[in-house]
Amino acid sequence: MEHLLDSQTALYGILGDPVSHCRSTVMHNMAFSCLGKNAVFLAFLCNSQNIAEVFQAIRALDIKGGSITMPVKKLAMPFMDFISEEARLIGSINVFKNVNGRLEGYNTDGLGVVRFLQNKHIPFSEKTVLAGAGGAGRSIGFQLAFHGAKQLIICDKDLALAQSLADAVNQSVAGCDAKASLAEESILLKELEDSTLFIDATPLGMPPLTDHSLLNSFLSIPSHVTFLDICYEPSETKLLRLARQNGFQAHNGIGMLLHQGAEAFRIWTGQEFPFEYVEKRMDAI
Repeated sequence: MEHLLDSQTALYGILGDPVSHCRSTVMHNMAFSCLGKNAVFLAFLCNSQNIAEVFQAIRALDIKGGSITMPVKKLAMPFMDFISEEARLIGSINVFKNVNGRLEGYNTDGLGVVRFLQNKHIPFSEKTVLAGAGGAGRSIGFQLAFHGAKQLIICDKDLALAQSLADAVNQSVAGCDAKASLAEESILLKELEDSTLFIDATPLGMPPLTDHSLLNSFLSIPSHVTFLDICYEPSETKLLRLARQNGFQAHNGIGMLLHQGAEAFRIWTGQEFPFEYVEKRMDAI
């Protein structure tokens, strides 16, 4: 049955710049349609120049909630009336909810990775190498620690940034030993010798860096290591292509996108996300 918008249609949306490439609009509109909800998910251009006006409009137009992407994940925090404890630790939000004009901020990025790993039965409790200590990497690092990771090697081209995340995890989460290192291939290869999982949360592999990969040699990496690149455009980065050519299990970021979106959907609606319905149709796009 065709879904017609009317005066009672609830508005949701993603805020960021750019947002024209974003799959969240497709994903959440599929979910609303599946559940028969009178709601629509749109894309709104939001950056440092117009963010104050955007959140003023969200309150004025009673936009019920939405997702937040780059470059405003940190910039959006001062506009919230409430921020979850996890989001405060992570230092950014990627989800907001409007409760009668009271804006609440959450972070589901890292939880999306954890839920994906759990769903695929990919182990992460022993030693994981995480490349990238920026916004997404910070969320992933904390959530891995929250969910039982015993050892994290956090690598970044900016060693101070990696050290800052490692220190924050060690101070906040008992039972996880986080260490910082430079994101150099020789160091990564050494750390992967006794690891089970490599997560790439860097921009390498995304446009315009599609010809770049943190790893180019896989000969010394044990065959049980799984590779996850959180990028989903392109669907196969150079890292994933090389890993698969060398016989490794390798995944892109579409699973993370779906699972973090499912968590956001629960926050907005209190309902379960129709995961299988959306996943099947997203695969066909």
